[in-house]
Amino acid sequence: MDAAAPKIPPLAAGDPPVIGRCALLGRLGAGGMGVVYLGRAPDGRRVAVKTLHPAMAGDPEARRRFHGEAAYAQRVASFCTARVLEDGSHRDRPYIVTEYIEGPPLSRVVERRGPLPPGAVTAVGIGVAVALVAIHGAGLVHRDLKPANVLLAPSGPRVIDFGIACEPEPAEALTEAGMVMGSPGWIAPERLTGGAATAAADVFGWGCLVAYAATGRHPFGTGPMEGLAERIMHLRPDLDGLEEPLRPLVTAALAKDPADRPAAVELLHGLLSLRADGDAVAAIARLWQPADFAGPPPPRHRPRLRTGIAAAWTTAAAVVAVGAAMSIEPGTGVRHEPGRVEVVVSTPPVTGAEPVTTVRRVGGDGTATPSPGVTGSASARPPQPTPRTDPPATRHPATPGPAPSRPLPVPVPTPSVTPPVPTKIRPPRFCKRHPRKCDRLLQPPPDAG
Repeated sequence: MDAAAPKIPPLAAGDPPVIGRCALLGRLGAGGMGVVYLGRAPDGRRVAVKTLHPAMAGDPEARRRFHGEAAYAQRVASFCTARVLEDGSHRDRPYIVTEYIEGPPLSRVVERRGPLPPGAVTAVGIGVAVALVAIHGAGLVHRDLKPANVLLAPSGPRVIDFGIACEPEPAEALTEAGMVMGSPGWIAPERLTGGAATAAADVFGWGCLVAYAATGRHPFGTGPMEGLAERIMHLRPDLDGLEEPLRPLVTAALAKDPADRPAAVELLHGLLSLRADGDAVAAIARLWQPADFAGPPPPRHRPRLRTGIAAAWTTAAAVVAVGAAMSIEPGTGVRHEPGRVEVVVSTPPVTGAEPVTTVRRVGGDGTATPSPGVTGSASARPPQPTPRTDPPATRHPATPGPAPSRPLPVPVPTPSVTPPVPTKIRPPRFCKRHPRKCDRLLQPPPDAG
């Protein structure tokens, strides 16, 4: 698996050669808050070093969140997460050193190779459920459970990134105007309408994540953030392709009402009851085949020439779309996160009015890009389709009346019936041997008129 691992981009100009006690070897990724480096610890093992951008090192709120990420990660057992090796969040240039988990994120594997095999899907469900049991047992809520934050390591799936983790919020935490942190498409419906961040919100993320791994698509589709939020709040998930016995568990995890969702430990018990041994470690070891995710995607049959041009345009568009969404720095391969996403929930002062949800993406420079508002509650009636108001067909009018005007046909010129005169025709070898016959063949036909 090491031979097939992607090449780590080198350090960029201005990157320090050493942070803390770790020598830096390259860049693993960059985002709106900071940069993650691949480093080497004093004992020789490879580690991940996460830092804040120098411009944000003086921001008290950014430092508080960064310090909270380190503290929260250390409270969680490291079986299905990345263990914190050194906490430098209090330094002038804050940093966190964690174990380096070698393996691609679930999002990249599904994008490049499609849905996971059934055994791997069950292993992902078990591994992420174990991580949630540990996170919730430590009194925390992850709040950002998504495929990009699940690494497919050789030993099994690992949950990473406690950047916006928090302790469970009280039920009345967001009854007034508030801010919800998370990634569009992976935020539970109750949080989109002002509800609190509780363990049930992570369970909803688990359901979306397992459905994504099994089918290769998001259960609520894709598209603009506001439309995706509407579907999450009001519509049923698309679970076509998700087979038994995972389907009932995922369906329960995606319930609109958080009270109807099972706890993470109940998910784990339901998954392990499907295995004879009932042991999470043994079940993952049996089901996990990391070789399935190593190396390039499997080769595909070359399309025919007729579809090759269309396929090439489609591939180019997909590459541009992925590059824009992931903000990949040209020429480096370094993955840039698009910054944090904020969902601002505002409750109007009018009694009985529904809260207004605005989704916006905040980049590393602090600029916010708002999207149109999304209104409604998670328990509201699903939106009804708008009846068609198209006019009746002109060939069968519903009521008598003058016929509508139609565009006049464009006259098409009649092609000439006179055949073209051949010119500059090079005679073949036959003509060299029989010039008189070729002369008769190459002569233009007599004028018909």
